[in-house]
Amino acid sequence: MDNEQAIQEFVEKIDAFVKSVKELQEIGLCAGNADSYSAHFSLTSLAKHAKRYGFNPVIKKTDHTQYEYTISIPELRIHAIGNLSEIVRLGLIEIPDGYNEYEKSEFARMRIKLCELEMENKELRENK
Repeated sequence: MDNEQAIQEFVEKIDAFVKSVKELQEIGLCAGNADSYSAHFSLTSLAKHAKRYGFNPVIKKTDHTQYEYTISIPELRIHAIGNLSEIVRLGLIEIPDGYNEYEKSEFARMRIKLCELEMENKELRENK
């Protein structure tokens, strides 16, 4: 099975899962929180799938104090939450060698901000 086919099968499974959770919510049997487009994964699992299928996750800052970031792979229709140290530890942001812990954190924060600005710029260009 090629990578394209594997991705398609994965997305179909996520779609079926999200649909099932919504149906269960409608009849009051499930308190899950599947939103309209993706399924919530653990950050470790999301990182594994990002590497497996070759996708760069989209990382956005949130207002939550413990899990300050949402991480998603729109192409796979999955998302997770996490903090900066988890994101760096799982290799979702590559940090050059030779940085101390403070520098790694600052580098990661700047990299996330850059990604957010790039996404905003892309959305603005698409909406022209």
